[in-house]
Amino acid sequence: MPLTIPYWFLGSFLATVFALQWWILPSYPVIVWVVLTITGIASAAAAKNGRAEIFALFFGITCAFLSVSHAADRGRFADLDLLHDLKKVTVNGTVIGQPDDRGTKVQFVLQTDTLRRTVTGTLIPMRARMLITDQSMGPMPAPGDKLEVAGRLVRVDAGSGYDKYLRMRNIGEVIESRRITFANEQPGQTLGRTLWQVKLGFQDHLRSVLPEPAAGLLDGLLTGSNGGLSLNVQSDFRTTGLSHIVAVSGSNITVILSVLSGMLFFLPLRWRFLPCAIGIILFTIFVGASASVVRAAITGIIGLVALQSGRQNDARLATLWTAFGMLCWNPWQLWADAGFQLSFLAVIGLIELTPFLEPMLKKIPDIGGMREALTATLAAQFTAVPWGIALFQSIPLISPLSNVVVAPLIPLAMMTGSLGLLVAWIMPPLALIAGLPSALLLNGIIWLAHIMALMPFASVSVTAFPSWLIAIYYLLLATGVMILRRRTTNDTAAPSHPSVSL
Repeated sequence: MPLTIPYWFLGSFLATVFALQWWILPSYPVIVWVVLTITGIASAAAAKNGRAEIFALFFGITCAFLSVSHAADRGRFADLDLLHDLKKVTVNGTVIGQPDDRGTKVQFVLQTDTLRRTVTGTLIPMRARMLITDQSMGPMPAPGDKLEVAGRLVRVDAGSGYDKYLRMRNIGEVIESRRITFANEQPGQTLGRTLWQVKLGFQDHLRSVLPEPAAGLLDGLLTGSNGGLSLNVQSDFRTTGLSHIVAVSGSNITVILSVLSGMLFFLPLRWRFLPCAIGIILFTIFVGASASVVRAAITGIIGLVALQSGRQNDARLATLWTAFGMLCWNPWQLWADAGFQLSFLAVIGLIELTPFLEPMLKKIPDIGGMREALTATLAAQFTAVPWGIALFQSIPLISPLSNVVVAPLIPLAMMTGSLGLLVAWIMPPLALIAGLPSALLLNGIIWLAHIMALMPFASVSVTAFPSWLIAIYYLLLATGVMILRRRTTNDTAAPSHPSVSL
């Protein structure tokens, strides 16, 4: 099979799924399927004459229509008609997945069983998923808890970005709770509940070793939770373009993998992949194994393959096939999930830009995987940050400087923090001493972020970032990469000519 055929198939699939976000139907008109069938037959005939690329192109388009059609009703529940014209509701259900502690509020998903009518008090069966927002900061529910939630329905505009995000997560409604009552029955000890309890125990141990705000930052670096960071620290990170370091994303997990790889420096490069992959799988299970975390783990491992194998084409195809599988299952991710978009852009940066950045950074000492982590961070930033600007309507002008300054400190902080926690767990009397190196590094990162956030024009807000400007940036970046790759290939292929003395 020619090498270009997978690219024709995957490219047409991804492009069609992207375009269909403006035409999402559970059942497309018959004329669409007739046209696709006719073109499919014609392209199959062309494939017999050596034009298999045409068949791959139309097959990718057909798969995209099938995927979008299948997912069009995602997040819609017939039972939600019971909520029509209601403003306040009381529902009973079970918590699924891990709650998201955001510092000032907690969000979690409730699989509802019944709806209680306020006037009559009668219970009506209702099966749906609801996103509960709790600002009371009372006892945090755990996966598997049975709850009764009374609150106000938050109407979400159909077709908005948030509506698409909820449909991606198969969530039907949003409730701002005013009262949460825990059921008397004791929930069973499931794997998800056990992992949640282990995570809470780990966070308690972390805060017994490190003071705030260092503890909150290390919690974010190791588990992706930013609930322990103060609003001021979160604001400084947003201003300086450092928010990605405390979010479980493809680029963040790639940095974690780089740290693990650096810690295994005594092993040959090809032998590091398996223990690193096992480490990231264990990490994924530990933080809850939600869909977004699993996606980040997959993209991070692909990034590691790109870094260690040096075979760009294999890593590139692996990334595209991963995107294909995820979008076949849930195309809403491409339209509404900023994490999905930024993760894959970050991995593309790792694959395409790392070979050109490595020679530029070869003078940086590779202590504890510092150079590798810095290379990964910068490569991911080049491809992910511009799209992040368009999504969040903010231009962190200081971001290139802040990432260059802070990136070398992140693997050291994670490494010393992990070792300090281990020592403190084995020998509790040494907890204060064990946590000192990481506390200095973590507080240094927070201090640097604060200083750079105070600089004039560190970040500029934009009401609307033109899409054509983003397109030009990525076009120029792609053109530059192609020119550099061609020049590198020509330099490698050029025969050496011995000098001739006259």
